[in-house]
Amino acid sequence: MFGAIQSQVKEAVQWLAKEISDNDARFACEVVPVDSAHEGIKIGCCDEFDYDFVLTDLSRRCEVCYSPKSLPGFVLLKASTYSGLLNTTDLIVINFLSGDWL
Repeated sequence: MFGAIQSQVKEAVQWLAKEISDNDARFACEVVPVDSAHEGIKIGCCDEFDYDFVLTDLSRRCEVCYSPKSLPGFVLLKASTYSGLLNTTDLIVINFLSGDWL
């Protein structure tokens, strides 16, 4: 039964990644399973599955930067080029407390 559930979850996650990629090419992504169930070391009932969505297009256009102002688990992305990153419906958000671009 575990194998059937894992297979269905994997299929759903891959479908989601395709829909995200098709909807906005800037967020094109690949799915990478990263959990103990995938590695075969899960203890007990397999009731959760973890996946990373690797943003393939964005990672080519941006450099990951760390800042002491970032919340734990968050990073800043520094664009190497802004061409194609923003369209007419996007907003650039400014953190008004610190004056930094987000």
